Amino acid sequence: MEADIILESFLEAEKVHGVRYMNFVGDGDSSVYPTLVQNVPVWGQAIKKLECANHACKCYHGALKRLVQENLSYKGSGGLIQKMRKRLVSAARSVIRMRSMEENKKEALKKLKHDLQNEPLHCFGFHEKCSSDFCKSAKEKIQQQTALPSLASSPATSREVCSPTSSSSSSTDSFSSSPDTSLSENNDTSFLGK
Repeated sequence: MEADIILESFLEAEKVHGVRYMNFVGDGDSSVYPTLVQNVPVWGQAIKKLECANHACKCYHGALKRLVQENLSYKGSGGLIQKMRKRLVSAARSVIRMRSMEENKKEALKKLKHDLQNEPLHCFGFHEKCSSDFCKSAKEKIQQQTALPSLASSPATSREVCSPTSSSSSSTDSFSSSPDTSLSENNDTSFLGK
């Protein structure tokens, strides 16, 4: 039904106003895009879907929450407590916001993918692979000598915590302009900021 309504809007905009929509903001699991590509004549193939950055961050937060529910060993001090999950998601949102403002979009997309894949390590105190324009520790070339949580020191755990960002980083070009227009999604993710 959502796809039909948006398709009708795309078609009516051209008929009534002579306007062709070339972009739309959608969530990651939207069925709208295939409907538009298939049913909008002439320019349908040129329509681009932009990923809602808030939706991507909300999905990341949900994936981290499920990870803790499925693996009880991640609970408690040094684990994926709610404060750490919020920090991980906030860092991802900051990376998206920062890279969306860069002029050279092609280079920004490369940096965005790297930063999203690295940000869990950054949040757990590993700064060796941090981008110098994102991480103060990397910028100052200071190695943090803090005791790392047991969660961060395990290679298997590190892969699991990074896996939600991997799905986001695989489609980085679709949210490069950082649209965050879904006000209804802000209820659950008020800690993300804008």
